[in-house]
Amino acid sequence: MKPSVRPTDPQRPPRILVVEDEPTVRLLIAMHLAEHGFFVVEAASADDAMTILQEDDLVALVFSDIQMPGETDGVGLAQWIGRERPDLKVLLTSGRAVPATAGAWPFIPKPYRPENVESRLRTMADV
Repeated sequence: MKPSVRPTDPQRPPRILVVEDEPTVRLLIAMHLAEHGFFVVEAASADDAMTILQEDDLVALVFSDIQMPGETDGVGLAQWIGRERPDLKVLLTSGRAVPATAGAWPFIPKPYRPENVESRLRTMADV
């Protein structure tokens, strides 16, 4: 639970929380997004993400894997966000079979191209 990769101009929106339990995957997408103007905060689990979101009201978008360790998966995180932070937009991802309950949120399958994630997030953020 740490602010991680920052773009060169930290005033540039939007601020995104990347939630991914695989460190290499999380680092690669976080680096790409930061290099393209996002302020990136990282979490290794949905549980960590909820803690961050309770403390950081500047996050505008959440990009989360569905399958993660811990009490809550990505769908559970999206449901929690809907209740606790309905102002946030959520994009889910997975390389496995997607639970039917994930259909309520935008989805991009793994493996994904970072450019596609970036484009989708920009559309969601209207930037």
